[in-house]
Amino acid sequence: MKIIGMMSGTSLDGVDAVLAEYDVKTFGWRLCAHAVAPLPAALKETLFQLNFPSRLANELHVAKVAEHQLTHCYASAYQTLVSQLPATDCQALAGIAAHGQTIRHAPNITTPYTLQLLNGALLSQLTRQTVVCDFRSRDIASGGQGAPLAPLFHRELFKAQPPFAVVNIGGISNISVLDPTVASGFDCGPGNGLLDEWIGQHHGKAYDHNAHWARQGRVLEPLLARLLSDAYFRAPAPKSTGRDYFHLAWLAGHLTGDERPEDVMRTLVALSAKAIADCVPSAVQTLIVVGGGAKNPLLMADLATCLPNRAVKSSEVYGIDAQHVEALGFAMLGRSALLGEAVDTTRITGAKKPVVLGAIYPSS
Repeated sequence: MKIIGMMSGTSLDGVDAVLAEYDVKTFGWRLCAHAVAPLPAALKETLFQLNFPSRLANELHVAKVAEHQLTHCYASAYQTLVSQLPATDCQALAGIAAHGQTIRHAPNITTPYTLQLLNGALLSQLTRQTVVCDFRSRDIASGGQGAPLAPLFHRELFKAQPPFAVVNIGGISNISVLDPTVASGFDCGPGNGLLDEWIGQHHGKAYDHNAHWARQGRVLEPLLARLLSDAYFRAPAPKSTGRDYFHLAWLAGHLTGDERPEDVMRTLVALSAKAIADCVPSAVQTLIVVGGGAKNPLLMADLATCLPNRAVKSSEVYGIDAQHVEALGFAMLGRSALLGEAVDTTRITGAKKPVVLGAIYPSS
C-alpha cells in the first residue's frame, strides 16, 4: 500500500508530506518521496495565537478561516509531492493521512477534547484522494489523553536494540519508550516552542539557527530550578501538554526581571534537555532524537551531557531525516484506519481499549 502522510507540528515550521509504501512481504515501510509547503507568516501567527483563549476577537470565525487556509497549504504540499512522482505511483495511492494543526489540547478537564484544524472534506475535494484525519479524538473518546501517538510508529521505524527510546522535539517534546513487547510514552514538556518564542520576542527571528544566540549566554541554575519545579514535570504518566501551557507568560512567572535575555535563552535549552533526560528510564541505553530539535547542536549536546554513558543519536543515523518521522508515522496510522485496524494506546495515552483512530473522507 502507498499512502501520503502529512503533518504540521507545534513548531509551525510548515507542512511536511511524505509518500510511504508498506511492503506486505517484509512488513516494513519505505519512504519514497517528500515535500514541504511553508506556512505564510500571517497564517503561522494566527495559528499560534489560537492556542490561547480570548487573544483573538471572534476566534471561532478566525479559526475556521485559518483552517481553510491551512487546508490549502496541505493541498499545496500534496501537489508538490505528487509532481515528483511517476503516474503509476499517483494511481496507486490509497489516500492521504493528514494530522492537521493542534490549537487546543485539554484532555484533563471534565469534558475533555483536543482540536486539530484541518478540513478533511475540503482536502479530499482539492486532491481527489481519500483523506484520513482527526486521529486524536477517538482516543480521547476512549478515555485516553489523545497524545502522544508517536510511540505507535517509532518501533516500526527504528531497529535499535531494545529497550530504547525515541524523543520527538517539536514545539513540545514527547518520548516513546520501547521494549521488546510494550510501547509507552508521554509528553516530557517544552521542546523548541519556548526557544522560538523567546528569540522571536527579542530578535524577531523564527528560530535560533545552530543555537548561535543561546551559545552567547550561560545557564542560570536558580532559574532552571524554578522552571523545573512546575507540577507538570512531577506528574505521573500518562500525561500530555501543549504550547497553551508552556508559553512566554508561563516563563515570565519565573523570571525576576534582571536576567540577560541570552542567559534566559541558554537556560531554556537546558530546560528542554533536562525535561527530556529526566523521562529516560535507566535501562534505556540509546535515545534516538527526531523532530526539529535534532537540528539544534546545543540541545543535542546538553542531552548527551544529561545522559552520560548512553548513546544520543539523531534519526538520520538510521537513514531517516528527523523532519520526516512524524509525517511518516501518520502515514502508518492512516493505513491502519483504512484497513479498520484498532490501535492499542492503552499503555501510552491511558485509553480504555484499542480503537480505530481517524475519520475518513472517501474520494468522490
